[in-house]
Amino acid sequence: MVPAEDPQVDGVIPTLLVGLALPFGDVPPFRYLLLDDESDDETLGLCLDIHGLFVDPPGPELVRITLSGCEPEGVLRDALDSPVPVRLGDVYVDAGDEPGQGWPLRDVTVLGRVDGLADVAVEARLHDFYQPPCCPPNVAEFRLWEDGGSAMGTCSGIDGLFVQRLPAPSGPMTLYGVEPRNKLRRLLGKGTPVPIGRTHVVFLDRQGNHFYPSWYTMLDVRSAVPSKAGDGLVDLVVANGVSDHPPRTARSIWDMWFAGGPREKNLWAGYGLEGREAWLAAALSRPRTGPEQGPGQTFHIDGRFVTDEMGFYCALGEAVNGPGGYFGWNWQAIRDCLSGGFGARPPFTLVWHDSDVARAHLRLEAERAISRRDPFAEWVDLIRAHVTLELA
Repeated sequence: MVPAEDPQVDGVIPTLLVGLALPFGDVPPFRYLLLDDESDDETLGLCLDIHGLFVDPPGPELVRITLSGCEPEGVLRDALDSPVPVRLGDVYVDAGDEPGQGWPLRDVTVLGRVDGLADVAVEARLHDFYQPPCCPPNVAEFRLWEDGGSAMGTCSGIDGLFVQRLPAPSGPMTLYGVEPRNKLRRLLGKGTPVPIGRTHVVFLDRQGNHFYPSWYTMLDVRSAVPSKAGDGLVDLVVANGVSDHPPRTARSIWDMWFAGGPREKNLWAGYGLEGREAWLAAALSRPRTGPEQGPGQTFHIDGRFVTDEMGFYCALGEAVNGPGGYFGWNWQAIRDCLSGGFGARPPFTLVWHDSDVARAHLRLEAERAISRRDPFAEWVDLIRAHVTLELA
């Protein structure tokens, strides 16, 4: 019991925070579980809804950088022969001899040589998560790679990349219909504002199944008021948003998952690239039910809507694990899934229907980016290295 002498929480009588349970009657099911990331995921409370969770990101920062002392190879050398700027797509900058140890640059456009010297000017967008450090590493040269791993050359320095950048502000959010527990209940009983600490926001469906998207926040409560959603519930205004904000278009996807998930295949097809990425994030965090299917099975990929890489991952996941199913969302993840443990145990057969749709769309995209990478061929080679693939 909360002692009677405890102060009120911005007008919320502390005794309302005692003896809390799942809401009944007219109160809808909770959508979110709040876990204390600083104390072995102790439950902080349950929440009906969060305003400010689904926010469109500002977009990756566009930077202009100079590759000094550049010795180009492959498509970079070809781009420098063009009289006009050339878009290369994604490029990786590494401080070692192997790709994958550095920083990705998105939508790289080669502007040309600087004053005819061995310096090359490019524009690029920084990756949301893999930001370069503010100080350059102490190396003799940097290596440049295509997304598929082909070498693009070297440079001795990169001006304009390794600088200090401030993170974009995030928040505030309003948590509606919160049922506080444990640490959150105790600290709210002392009044607001009050910092709670690093909190993991877990998504729940109507049955209470837990989804684990990568949503974290430093829960800094600015105010608490009684909620109109039900007795014993409070509405909290918090100063910060979550890391890795889901975009606004993801709200309809998570609404679908809240109701139990998609009931038919290809509901992802109506979304653009951002929505398909959000679909895969939901599918990845969804608890998989049912036993893994044994070896010798045949799965059919519906390729009619595979117009980009994210679409392929969506279609592959549903071929193996049904509507809303997950079977990888990048190159390494697919390799892991093909080895077993994600719904299908090898050996098995994949039949890719209407595979020409993906072949045509991805080839056109590669031509626009003058990229020598062929994602379609890479997928075919990867899958055939593990299981049987038939193109239909």
